[in-house]
Amino acid sequence: MANMNLKDLATINLIPDENPIQQISRKINILVVDDDEMIRDIIENTLDHFSYGVVTAVNVAEALEKMNSINFELALIDIQMPGENGIILLRKIVKQ
Repeated sequence: MANMNLKDLATINLIPDENPIQQISRKINILVVDDDEMIRDIIENTLDHFSYGVVTAVNVAEALEKMNSINFELALIDIQMPGENGIILLRKIVKQ
């Protein structure tokens, strides 16, 4: 394997009938926080297509509640939300 190039690596299929993105993404949980339902749905459907674990939240309070029970590797956060905004959520995440 030491002499393999990227083209060779791209042809390796570790799990039959599954592409490399699905092999990686199945282990990643992503939190999507947005007050706009249509945006949440678009992001959720797109990430779900690639087999990511997707959880959505409408606001900061719901996001923090879900973060207490699930470990997320990534959070996609809308900055401009009514009430507490995405910046406030980021500050609360950093404090935890």
